[in-house]
Amino acid sequence: MKSSTKVLVKEYKKYVVKVVVKNLQTTQRWHFLCNSWIGQGKGTGELQKTFTPAQSNEITSFSNIFHSKTTSGFKDQHIWISVLDPPHRSPFTRVQRVSCCMSLLLCTMAVNIMFWNLPVDPDSPVVFKFTSALVFTSQEIMIGVESALLMFPINILIITIFRSIKPRNPNSKEGKDDLLKKNPCPQTPSETFETLLMDTKMLVDILSKNKKNNVPPLDGDLTSGTDFNMALDLIEMFILQLQGEQNPNDPHWIHASRYVCLSLIHMSKGLEKVGPEFFPSPAAYGYSANRVKQMVQYLDQVCTKQAPDR
Repeated sequence: MKSSTKVLVKEYKKYVVKVVVKNLQTTQRWHFLCNSWIGQGKGTGELQKTFTPAQSNEITSFSNIFHSKTTSGFKDQHIWISVLDPPHRSPFTRVQRVSCCMSLLLCTMAVNIMFWNLPVDPDSPVVFKFTSALVFTSQEIMIGVESALLMFPINILIITIFRSIKPRNPNSKEGKDDLLKKNPCPQTPSETFETLLMDTKMLVDILSKNKKNNVPPLDGDLTSGTDFNMALDLIEMFILQLQGEQNPNDPHWIHASRYVCLSLIHMSKGLEKVGPEFFPSPAAYGYSANRVKQMVQYLDQVCTKQAPDR
């Protein structure tokens, strides 16, 4: 994709902030700063729009950085607001955020009990008066400040503990054992080219059965290295669908990405055993092995970032 290439966005009543296009082979990225509505009755009412890639000075501009940092800060750092709209790929789950909020609320009530029924200082000056029933004196403001100072370290400690808890790495021994129990994958790597093709076809067939994955079924059996690459194209379609998914922590995408990741790991080991003998050329074999490894690396990152099972 060249710098002059444009991206066409079609959506129904969605506010598109930014689109990132990534080349899975070269890992090159293009950023499109959209910031506009797509859909009838929203913005200009257009159903499709064309955007050009942002230049480096646009990406690093103050307005873009300030907007992205402010948005991500409210959605991730603000504990109360983040409950309503948490980041999609944060290991700090919504359930954990609600638990933090309840804990902080109860701790705040416990701290305020310490100042309950204190004798009122008649000489305390009135700082703010809205009505006769709503009066704030300097004594009450000082009590509020002291309560906040007592709660501040507790607040930081609770949130830090939850943020430090990371989901189990699927590449660890315990993580793989758990994933294998939930997702029945091949237990031994493919040792022959025929078995490798059968395993690949089975993976594509499983993905094509669910409409969410947007993967078309294979027309027939796989018989050659060229057919194997065609099957990899369909698996990449699933990965592209996962990249564009608005809710990657949906249980479907969590289990599907882990299943595909483990299956591709076995496929990679099978390719090592098969070697370039059944491919048109050593370069074609290397290309296929490279594609599988890149897909494994990407799905491994996705599985690490996904929220742990509830």
